[in-house]
Amino acid sequence: MSSIKNYIYTNIILFVSLVLFSCSEQQKVLRSENPMERYEYAKKLYEAENYTKALPLIESVMNFAVGSKYAEEVNYWYAYSLFKVGQLTLASYQFKLFAQSFPRNEKTELANYLYAYCLYLESPSSELDQASTYEAINALDYFMDKYPNSEKYEEALNYSNILYNKLETKDINNALLFYKLEDYKASVTALQSVLEKYPATAKAQELKYTMIKSAYLLAEKSIENKKKERYNLTIQEIENFLIQFPESVYQKELLKIKEEAENKYIYG
Repeated sequence: MSSIKNYIYTNIILFVSLVLFSCSEQQKVLRSENPMERYEYAKKLYEAENYTKALPLIESVMNFAVGSKYAEEVNYWYAYSLFKVGQLTLASYQFKLFAQSFPRNEKTELANYLYAYCLYLESPSSELDQASTYEAINALDYFMDKYPNSEKYEEALNYSNILYNKLETKDINNALLFYKLEDYKASVTALQSVLEKYPATAKAQELKYTMIKSAYLLAEKSIENKKKERYNLTIQEIENFLIQFPESVYQKELLKIKEEAENKYIYG
C-alpha cells in the first residue's frame, strides 16, 4: 500500500514540476526581446493544441508578423486559439478579419465557416432579442453561397435551419401571447402574419385554429356594426381551414363555431 502511495506522490511531484517549469519557460520566452524566439515557441504551443498558453505568445508577435511572411499563419493562429478557448465574440471578429485580409489563403474558406459558426454558438435562446441570430444566418448563407461544394456545407445548412426554426418559434410564441392575453384583434393580425411568413410551418393547423377562435371571439366582443362582418370572416376562415385540413382534430369544434357564427350572422 505504501508503495502505491509513493508512486502516486512521485507522479504528482513530477506533474507539478513540469507545470511549473513550463510556466517559467513560457514567461521567460514572453520576456524575450527576440520575436523569432516568441514566434517559434508560440508555434510549438499552437501545434501541441495548448491554445491557452499559446494565446499570449501569439499576441506578442502580432505586430512583428505584420507585412511579413508570417502574417497569415499568425493571424489564423490567433483567431483559432480564441475560438478554442471560448472567446467567441473576439474569435468571430478575427475570423472575419482574416478572411477579408487574406482572401486567397488556403484557410480562408474555413475562416469564413468558423466566423459563421461562432455567431451560431452565440445565438441566444428564442425568448431573447434575436439580432445576433439574424447576423449568424446571414454569415451562414454567405458561406453556403460562396462555397457550395464545401465539406462544411451540410453543417452550415443544418445550423442555418436551426436558427430559422428559432426565429419561427419566437414569432409563433409572440403571436400566441396575444391570444393568451385576450387581445383577439392583435392575435388575428399576428397569427395571419406568422402564417404568411412561415407557410410550411409544422404548427400551421394549430396557428390557423387559434386565429379562427380569435376571430370568433373578436366578433363576439365587437360593437354591433362590426359583428356581422366579423362573423362572416370567421365563417370564411373555417371553410378554408376545412378544405386545407379535412382530417383535422379541430374539425368538430370548428363546425360548431361555424354553426354559431352563421346563426349570429343571420339572426344577430
